[in-house]
Amino acid sequence: MTPQERFLTALRGEQPDEVPVSLAIGGTNAAKWVGGTDWRAVYQAHRAVGSIFTYEHVYDPVFTEVWRNGRRDQLETHRVTQTGSSYTITRTITMPQGTLTSRELVDQPEYLSGQTLEPLLKSRDDYQVYLAYVAEWLDQVDVVESEQIKEMVDEIGENGVCTWWMTHTYYKYFWVLRDVQAYLLDFIDVPDLMRHVLALTQKVNERYMDAFNASRCKALVCNLSGASSGIVSPRFFREWVLPELKMLTSNAADDKFVGFHLTGKLHDIMPLMLEAEPDFILRFESPRFGGDCSLREAKELWGDRVCLMGGHDPHVFTLGTRDDMRAETIRCIDEAAAGGGYILANTDAIPEGAKREDVKAMVDLAKELGRY
Repeated sequence: MTPQERFLTALRGEQPDEVPVSLAIGGTNAAKWVGGTDWRAVYQAHRAVGSIFTYEHVYDPVFTEVWRNGRRDQLETHRVTQTGSSYTITRTITMPQGTLTSRELVDQPEYLSGQTLEPLLKSRDDYQVYLAYVAEWLDQVDVVESEQIKEMVDEIGENGVCTWWMTHTYYKYFWVLRDVQAYLLDFIDVPDLMRHVLALTQKVNERYMDAFNASRCKALVCNLSGASSGIVSPRFFREWVLPELKMLTSNAADDKFVGFHLTGKLHDIMPLMLEAEPDFILRFESPRFGGDCSLREAKELWGDRVCLMGGHDPHVFTLGTRDDMRAETIRCIDEAAAGGGYILANTDAIPEGAKREDVKAMVDLAKELGRY
């Protein structure tokens, strides 16, 4: 099988020739291993260690927002200022209803998100300003596949899978748009307002979903990191998160795959996510990083209903010995590989200090032990 065939076979819940390995390799790893940070360098880093490239931890956009008549320049500005080795991104939205400003601190100017210094929505009144901006976006923006992605799909061929990462509407407001504590209280204090907020903002994701279906991307990962049961209850999840998940899976084209990404505690949330009938779910973090469901338990409970992706602790590459690295790989294979429907992947980004030869040794071992 080609790497792409192996990966997609597992997503279908079937058994490939060997366990697919797709690691969270990013620009910092690629810079040390192959001397570059763009998507081509990340792709070469995957190839160097034998991992299947899926476009994770690459910050070039899959889709591009095309504003009609230069309207964005009239509504929104972004200013990047450098302080030492870090960058502050200041975003300003100006609407007739008012002006909103946010600031983020990032360690590279092209990063999509970083540490929030100032949230965009500082009060509940600010929602009305932002919703006016969202309404303008829906009226003025076309979402198209980026030229870089077209080039990437042609170049990687069967050696990878074009995977698009999107953010669930509920999670869009975490950290950057609204203070988390204030945001969660908004659902308790003003639920009618929040229904309106999520209903309108979800239309942005519906527009992107249409673009995804028309693109050559094979898989979509919806980021739900703010919806673990360590943050919200299953009841909250059912009311505020699950409806959009069902929208995504029901609107996906027949030849597309949809997965959900959730860090932290997910045991009590898994049955709810499965109601949306995703093709795959990731990350399955270990308890020491906040997880509450092992790969073994997930395989036993839900392995016949969904492909499992993840479970491998990447910190072993910098905090452990070669024996520890070997043991972690063996654990993942033993707990989840039987019968197929498993992709060995990391629970977080591979640390910058990870050595290329260690990562390659891990992949080689996984392929040896994971042959069916």
